[in-house]
Amino acid sequence: MSTNYVIQPLETVTVWDDAEPIIPTVSKSVIVTNNGETKLEVVNYWAPPSHVFYPDTTYWVEPNDTIIVQAPERSFYYYRVNVTNSDDTKVGAAIVEILD
Repeated sequence: MSTNYVIQPLETVTVWDDAEPIIPTVSKSVIVTNNGETKLEVVNYWAPPSHVFYPDTTYWVEPNDTIIVQAPERSFYYYRVNVTNSDDTKVGAAIVEILD
């Protein structure tokens, strides 16, 4: 199943957020397709039980391109993927699919 996101100028949207405060989990990979007119920044973050998020990998997705954000191989308590529109005038758009 995929979800469409409209991302306003300079806005960040969390497209995947996985949290298991008791036992670490293995997260899922995420496919991001940029179907807008501006380049998007995609960053995946992980956090230990302290809930302080650290960036893991940053991707830049050009219009009409698709990337796969690989889930970390290690188990983490918290994991999220954010998509940011860094343009200050154009609206961005993305189609996001969560892989099993």
